[in-house]
Amino acid sequence: MKKIKMFVPNEKTFAQGCEEYLDNCCACNLRDGTIKHYKESIQQIQKYIDEDMYIKDITKETFDNFIKNRIILVIT
Repeated sequence: MKKIKMFVPNEKTFAQGCEEYLDNCCACNLRDGTIKHYKESIQQIQKYIDEDMYIKDITKETFDNFIKNRIILVIT
């Protein structure tokens, strides 16, 4: 039996994806403190990833560069 694969192109920007994620967190009744922490984390990531970048274009290398830059800032 063959499996059917569904392909849904993701044309959302990073900002749109983050907003959708936070809306989902609210819908799941997460604590306000938890959502605040998530928002702060997203703000840190947005310093390195353009919020207009499409999610589909974010790669492992994108996040590796984010981690490298964060480590450099902590050390200096």
